[in-house]
Amino acid sequence: MIQRVQSIYFLLALVCVSLVLIFPLFSVNVVSGGTDDTVSANAEFGAYGLIFTSDIQSLQDATFRYQAFENLSDDPDSGKYPVYLIFIGLSLLTAVCILFYKNRKRQLAVARLNLVLHFLVILTLVVFYYFGTDAVKNTVPVNANLIVSFSLETGFYFLVASLPFLILANRGIKNDEKLVKSLDRIR
Repeated sequence: MIQRVQSIYFLLALVCVSLVLIFPLFSVNVVSGGTDDTVSANAEFGAYGLIFTSDIQSLQDATFRYQAFENLSDDPDSGKYPVYLIFIGLSLLTAVCILFYKNRKRQLAVARLNLVLHFLVILTLVVFYYFGTDAVKNTVPVNANLIVSFSLETGFYFLVASLPFLILANRGIKNDEKLVKSLDRIR
């Protein structure tokens, strides 16, 4: 099992996806554009939803925070959307790929499904990253002048880093299958 190179690639992909549970995917910074009284709210979006990182210093900060992130989070301590279930599912699917080492056809089918699901999750996060600014601006009152900035964090890069490992693992399974078929032809 471990002597096959695709097992190493699956293990590296499993580590990358597991680290997404620890690190945030991206952070959001919302600042009011008013020149007289500037108010800001900072939050990180990770596997456990949207979590605020800035402290509340006044009632104005608290109302601004809840207006800016009203649709994205109900509670300032924990996020509204439990995204961790997706990443736990991806981790389990990658672990299943490692355990199917005896049946290459089944391993290849599960590995391809795993690759497609990883790609869809990354694509969804990229779309949310680029269109999230408009979503945050649409949740606040029209008269608020906001500057919304998103920045990618470490968790997103770990998730993207798992893709090449999954592609290399799929290639290794296909090469093993070709080798076994060529040996069967020789007999």
